[in-house]
Amino acid sequence: TAEVYYPASAQGRDVPVAGGDGSKFPVLCFGHGYLLPGKAYRNIWEGVVPAGYIVVFPKKEKGMFPSHRQLAEDLAFVLNHFRLAGKQEGSLFYERISETNCCMGHSMGGGSAVLAAGMDPTIGALALLAPYDTHPSAIAAATGIDIPVLIITGSHDCVTPPEKYQLPMFRNFKSSDKTLITILGGSHCQMASSGSLCRLAEKS
Repeated sequence: TAEVYYPASAQGRDVPVAGGDGSKFPVLCFGHGYLLPGKAYRNIWEGVVPAGYIVVFPKKEKGMFPSHRQLAEDLAFVLNHFRLAGKQEGSLFYERISETNCCMGHSMGGGSAVLAAGMDPTIGALALLAPYDTHPSAIAAATGIDIPVLIITGSHDCVTPPEKYQLPMFRNFKSSDKTLITILGGSHCQMASSGSLCRLAEKS
């Protein structure tokens, strides 16, 4: 199961996709952080859906002992599902899915997005918020990836310090098009719009 947010013709669930002129929308699949639900990332979907993107949050691997590999497989599966849905008559998204896609994620979801890109060559880009080095290692997996990559870090991230996690990952990507942005004073949990458990981890 997944939460899906998309440009729509009206408010509500399962309403027609906006743009009856045949507009097609890129899909962004987002991997959540540890113990964080999709609703914690309102800042993401409220920011990008109005700009013409479909955002999907897989809802699995929310327990105390998540499988990073399984989350990566879910991310790749969801992107492939929407690619196929765009070609299936009767689908809500028939002929509305662009060939452009991106795998996103925060913390363990960011690391899992890297693993997903290593599994699936049809993933077009990565956008990672304070990514964590997963098991198996996202830092190691980055050595085999050459698609466009954006990493956003927080200079005050005490959960996944950039020098231990994001900088080694950034260096390992083979991409000629890669960017790392550091938010001065930014913390790990500020990448989401809510998340009391995340903030509790920061304080500890």
